[in-house]
Amino acid sequence: MSISEELIDKLKQLRSESLSIDDFRSYVKKASDQHSRSLSPGALIKLKRGDATTVLGLGKTIVAPCAQCKSLPSERVFSGLSDHENCTRQVRDAIQKNILERVSKPSWYQPEPGQLGSEGYYKCASCGSLWCLVESERNYPGLWERIA
Repeated sequence: MSISEELIDKLKQLRSESLSIDDFRSYVKKASDQHSRSLSPGALIKLKRGDATTVLGLGKTIVAPCAQCKSLPSERVFSGLSDHENCTRQVRDAIQKNILERVSKPSWYQPEPGQLGSEGYYKCASCGSLWCLVESERNYPGLWERIA
């Protein structure tokens, strides 16, 4: 059974901050029977009870990346300084090609504990997916990930 377009639309609204987490949870609870056919019980509980970071972390597995997102560097924790520099260069190129645009940190986003480096946030110009580039800092290698 496939994921409903309505759920995908609600996740996109939550991602863009045009829908509150409380309104999203209310929607999921009302449509729980419909979604129970296409989501695991654990996923449904996360959508019903999770904070926005948790819900949108799961949401990125529900809302497929667009072709433009698939052309971006793969999500990863950097293996070293040269890996970080290469990814940063690719992100800059994507900005110049109007694939990505730099945005402010989403109000709902909570970085992982122990994430030390400064962050840059980016939005796909095509689908609105949000990405985070974290600089390496001391023993933290940095990362590139789709956050929503």
